[in-house]
Amino acid sequence: LTHRMLLITCGAQASPMVPQLTAALADQDPVVRGLVAIALRDVGDAALPALDSLIGHLKDDDVNVRMVTAQAIGRQGAKAGSAVAPLIEACGRADEHVHVQRSLADALGLIGPAARSGLAALKELARIPRVRWAAELAIRRIGG
Repeated sequence: LTHRMLLITCGAQASPMVPQLTAALADQDPVVRGLVAIALRDVGDAALPALDSLIGHLKDDDVNVRMVTAQAIGRQGAKAGSAVAPLIEACGRADEHVHVQRSLADALGLIGPAARSGLAALKELARIPRVRWAAELAIRRIGG
C-alpha cells in the first residue's frame, strides 16, 4: 500500500494500520502528513505507538500538520505525559498560528493533571484573545 492509499481508512477502522500511518508521517507532502495526523487523531488512544513520531511533528514546517498533530497528541489523554515538555516548547513558538495555539492548549488540558508543568505556558496563551477560551479550559482541566 502507498501512503496515499492508507488515507482512505479512517476512524477506529484505522487502528490496525497505526504502524503504516506512523511511517507515512514522514511523507514529503504536507497534505499527506496532515491527513495521516487526522487519521491518528481519529483512532484515539490506539495511536499511542505513534506518540513519539507525533511529538516530532509539533515542529513540522506546515501549520496544518502542527495543528492536527497537537490534536492527535491530546486524544491520547493522560497517556501522553511524555509529550508535555514538547507541547510546552511548542506553545512558545514565535508567531504561531492561533489555531495551532488552541490545539496545543487543548492537548495540554486533555493530558490533565500530568500537564501541570504547562500551566505557565497556558497562562501566557490565555493572554491572546483568540486563544483565551482554549487556554482557560485547559487550565481548569489540569486543575490550576
